[in-house]
Amino acid sequence: SVGEERVELRGRDRELRDVKAMRSADFKKFYKYVKETSFDKNRLQLVEIAAFGSYFSSEQCYKLLSLFSFDDNKLAAIKIMEPRMIDSRYYEKILKQFSFSSNREKAAAILLRGVRR
Repeated sequence: SVGEERVELRGRDRELRDVKAMRSADFKKFYKYVKETSFDKNRLQLVEIAAFGSYFSSEQCYKLLSLFSFDDNKLAAIKIMEPRMIDSRYYEKILKQFSFSSNREKAAAILLRGVRR
């Protein structure tokens, strides 16, 4: 729909429209590696390393967040991935992963920074 296009081309989406997210095959390998890694702290380090050289779709971010046990670690992961996210399509699903409304609000504030850029 026209409304969706307008939203998609605001802020980050307009700025990064020529940037590609991590390729699907690469993401599957990365996701599996992160999933098999023990402890959220170690998972966060892997996400941080990947963010140096890759961009993520909001769907990829959504999938990675599901691997974290606690809201605090999910917030930390969003802070790392937000500058490297190329779209905003999965923002609503991302926010639904948070157990507490206060953390959902913090996550929304982080995600909205990218939309406003």
